[in-house]
Amino acid sequence: AIFGVKAVAKSYKTNIMERLETQLNHIAPNNNNNEVEEEVNKELLVIENTLGEEVPEEYRIFGGIKEAPPDAIFGVKAVAKSYKTNIMERLETQLNHIAPNNNNNEVEEEVNKELLVIENTLGEEVPEEYRIFGGIKEAPPDAIFGVKAAYIADPYPDKINLSVGAYRTEDGKPWVLPVVKKVEAQLLVEEGLNKEYLPIEGLLEFREAAPKLILGKNSPVIRDGKICAVQGLGGTGSLRLGMAFISQQFDPKPTIYIANPTWANHKKIVNHSGLEYEYYRYYDKETKSLDLDGFLEDINSAPSHSVFLLHAVAHNPTGVDPSPGQWELIIEALMNKQHFIYFDCAYQGFASGDLDRDAYAVRLAVSRGLELFVAQSFSKNMGFYGERVGCLTVVCKTNATAKACLTQLKSIIRGLYSNPPSHGARCAEIILRNPSLYNEWVSQLKRMSERILSMRRLLYECLKRNNTPGQWTHVITQIGMFTYTGLSESQVEIMKSKHHVYMTSNGRISIAGLNRHNAPYVANAIHDVVTNYAE
Repeated sequence: AIFGVKAVAKSYKTNIMERLETQLNHIAPNNNNNEVEEEVNKELLVIENTLGEEVPEEYRIFGGIKEAPPDAIFGVKAVAKSYKTNIMERLETQLNHIAPNNNNNEVEEEVNKELLVIENTLGEEVPEEYRIFGGIKEAPPDAIFGVKAAYIADPYPDKINLSVGAYRTEDGKPWVLPVVKKVEAQLLVEEGLNKEYLPIEGLLEFREAAPKLILGKNSPVIRDGKICAVQGLGGTGSLRLGMAFISQQFDPKPTIYIANPTWANHKKIVNHSGLEYEYYRYYDKETKSLDLDGFLEDINSAPSHSVFLLHAVAHNPTGVDPSPGQWELIIEALMNKQHFIYFDCAYQGFASGDLDRDAYAVRLAVSRGLELFVAQSFSKNMGFYGERVGCLTVVCKTNATAKACLTQLKSIIRGLYSNPPSHGARCAEIILRNPSLYNEWVSQLKRMSERILSMRRLLYECLKRNNTPGQWTHVITQIGMFTYTGLSESQVEIMKSKHHVYMTSNGRISIAGLNRHNAPYVANAIHDVVTNYAE
């Protein structure tokens, strides 16, 4: 039916047209595809060349096809050369139609392309209100990563970054733990290892090992199956999962009480989960120590069944931790008001060098029979910053409740990111489950902790040697990666602008960023701002 057209191409024009019309009427209903169209067009070209004139459009298979109306987005381009008023009217109509149904990056990208065409054609910018995302305002920069960006942009050769909570060597370099390198080398040659998806809840061996680290390998709640654990995306992701669970499952939704001050991201995690937060008193600026009385008063005044987000160890940003005796009073007060405890544990073993000591508060609460959450991070203590290795453990009253909680957490995970990454968790579980590798890790963990302690002492000694005004013993009594210097926001700005020493606006510095070479310089800078720029 198609190729026969060519055979009659040399016949009379009327005969060709009659036969072609018959053939096309036969083909069209049964062969509506690109191949037919291509072949017919070839034959039509033969006829056109033979007859010396174009075959009428109605004799083509797709001659009767009408143009579809322009796409709501791409159609903008077609009218870009029209009058300005017409363009604006059509654009406004299209955007009103698109916006409710297509709120995604692809739409935004295509619309902006078409708007650019219009701008170039008309010679002036399309008003912002005509853009789908025209009303979106810039979010403020992250408190920590914003400081890092400013540090990177500073051309000063001897600048110092004390803002980011990541371990650094004496040379100021990131450190991949030797035990981690050893495990990664083993995994490279392991037979049968693949890159398949993990289960929704994460790697089983990791989910078994991580709770034992924080609760104790002989913990009764683990033995009796009264816990469930899911692998999270680092400490932040694990915290976020728990908050999503609270938002969905607690009725009515409770207020989340966070420390004043606390890690800045706690507020975002709470709010992004559809929850509200209030502060509880924690830090006494005058004594640079724990405000225990204020803490206990706020526990007692909060509505029963509130959620208290607690730093398990190495409070961020102050470095001030309750003593074991103070933890007893805090846990008792929380029990009496029937509050729910949510532990954020980002520095186990990293704070003191002793994994069991740093787990004291969590294990105390569990020993009192409390149901609780604990979010673990392996960023600091194993150096898995970019691997995003974390775990959320739920301690329940019964194993049936633990199973139910696991199913709900899996449902949340599935809707958020489906399943977690495998590499970091696989490395972590091998280290945690192999006695020899575990001992190597503990040794390297102590090495990091001891270097931070030595930097605390060095900074303190430099400040004392300079006779810097004020009381600086808090530098050596605080614990963990950070020290709350007590510098004001304006003094922090002078530290950056004059001395090129970068820290968060609340005066928090990462002790891990200090070394023997830069600690005296930092101490001199602190001395200058405290002496010459006193509040």
